Amino acid sequence: MTAAIVRCLALLALFACAIARGAVLAQQQAPIDMDEATRGRVVQYESDLDSALVSASDPASLWLRGLLTRTDDEARTRDLAAAHRGAPKEVLYLASLASACQVNLVPRPAACAENDWIAKWASVDVDNAAPWMLLAARSLRIRQPDRAIADMVQASERKRYDEYWNRSAARAWTVMRRTLPSRADDASGALIVWNTQPLAATGAFEAVCQRGPVAASEQGRDACLRLASDAMARADTIYARRAAAAVVESIATEPAQKSRARGSVEDLTLRSRACSDWVITQAGAPTAPGATARVERWIAALDSADEATACDQQAR
Repeated sequence: MTAAIVRCLALLALFACAIARGAVLAQQQAPIDMDEATRGRVVQYESDLDSALVSASDPASLWLRGLLTRTDDEARTRDLAAAHRGAPKEVLYLASLASACQVNLVPRPAACAENDWIAKWASVDVDNAAPWMLLAARSLRIRQPDRAIADMVQASERKRYDEYWNRSAARAWTVMRRTLPSRADDASGALIVWNTQPLAATGAFEAVCQRGPVAASEQGRDACLRLASDAMARADTIYARRAAAAVVESIATEPAQKSRARGSVEDLTLRSRACSDWVITQAGAPTAPGATARVERWIAALDSADEATACDQQAR
């Protein structure tokens, strides 16, 4: 079975179950209401993109090829590391590499063994809580709960929470249109853009703060609540904001705080569904008048604002 076919099958399964990236649907476990024609266009689009990126050599194209490689950890991390080496000042590529290398892969990809990419991300992106969440999750995996709590405290002291999904979406769209100019007017590519960047730090936050030794300790629980109520409440994705509200609802002790968090979860769920419906509508009508222009405006809004704001603007 060719790599392209494997990836196409993976994409089909991804869309059939739910969008795993989750910036708008991850915690809802709802199937995407997509007709077969749209599904086929998206699969063909990614297959064409896969073929066109085989000879990629510039950092942006290597980065996108790495993100779209879902079945080969070695190749995925190799491309992301090459993108980082080619543009070492681009924090998006470093964040993508750190996120890809944060899990315990056996055997460990050679690119992940080159450096402690999570620690490097934290050292260069000093006011960002996201890499500290990956460090906290790693500390738990290696059975160092005190260190995990210390990492969580560090995360809670950061001013922002940014996994660079918005920048990732804008960069992916630019590379896709440059790589496949014949599909420049095909709005179905929006679904590929929407699913490019895994949100590993938010997944780590949920795991660390909803259960286990960090959530069980007073210091760790307080740090989780501070992060969720401050930086994560302004996160770049709806998924991160919703995860933060859900954690507050779960671990807060004050009834009023729990109630406010529950209201936020419900509001963000509605907004996420509106956004998902809008994106799927555009992707389902790639040749409809204005579909591509609307996607372009959405991508531009993502690049300059958070996902909630961009989706609210376009879904009106």
